Amino acid sequence: MSAPTLFISYCRGGEDAAVMRTARDIADRLRGSGIDAMIDQYLTTPPADLARWMFRSIESSDFVLVVCTKDYKTRSEGGHSGGAGWEAAIITQALYDDVEDRGRRIIPVTLGGERREVVPYFLRSTTAYDLTSERDFEALVNFLLGRPEVKPPLLALPKAHTYLGVERIHRAFPFEEFRSRLPNAKSVRILNTFIPNIADIRRPLLAALESGCSLEVIMLNPTSKATLTRADTLAATDPSRPFNIAGNILDSYDELKGILRQLPSQIDRNVLKVWLCWEIPSISIYQVDEYMLSGLFWYGRLAVEGPQLEMSAYNSEMAQALTEQFGRIQQNSVGPARLDEPEWINRNRPFRP
Repeated sequence: MSAPTLFISYCRGGEDAAVMRTARDIADRLRGSGIDAMIDQYLTTPPADLARWMFRSIESSDFVLVVCTKDYKTRSEGGHSGGAGWEAAIITQALYDDVEDRGRRIIPVTLGGERREVVPYFLRSTTAYDLTSERDFEALVNFLLGRPEVKPPLLALPKAHTYLGVERIHRAFPFEEFRSRLPNAKSVRILNTFIPNIADIRRPLLAALESGCSLEVIMLNPTSKATLTRADTLAATDPSRPFNIAGNILDSYDELKGILRQLPSQIDRNVLKVWLCWEIPSISIYQVDEYMLSGLFWYGRLAVEGPQLEMSAYNSEMAQALTEQFGRIQQNSVGPARLDEPEWINRNRPFRP
């Protein structure tokens, strides 16, 4: 897709010679934002027929940006000859010719102050952007590029057309949404090679456990052959991004031990259970009560870096299948770990015979 073209009309000199520099700055910023902005100052030599060049520039551009100042308003409304007067005449005609695009192709911008004092009468019905406002500048760029000012959230699948109960698909793991559900959770389950985001969710996990929540975690056994295989597949596409999977698993294990140590003494230590599995699971699972997310183990990137399926854990075929998978992997894993015993992991992590 080619960049939109834009011609900048402004008044040279007059009451404020600084406008010339400001107009150039606007052109430079727009070009830096992906818009093919053109201003007469970019010309190495003045055109032989300035009026014809202005006409062609205005007619051929996707957009015309009018830098509105008191001097521009005076010259354009008073029928003065010269740059601003000629451009105003061409722009006025273009407004009448392009009835359907009126208010879209010709765009007035101001440099602060009262709009009615600087915007010519023939542009008063169109939206003006105040370029002393960063928010207005961003809105202008979004408009020129055809981008919405607010990116809409991902569209949920219609209930009548969900696929095995999948309600939404996220581009990557929705950390904030998952994190926000933890403090009031009753049950949390995590299945992953290790927990990449455990530092970000430690506090809400602790708050949930203090309120009676149960936490079940399944990770890879740090010295299993599968751990070495997973490290190789992650590093294959980007050798500059080395993964120490065994170290990451042990870090996650230590974080979970730290959470257990912080629990008040009256809390049953069995609320937090960890298992170590021998094989790489084909999917990751992050579940908070009925809210369930599942991702795939990608070649060259972490499961949480890829698309995530969101579903109801209590009312979908997909979630039921994932729950069964969690149970089967759990049965074939070592655990639950005694996190309060420092040597437990060392006694239970030999290579599988």
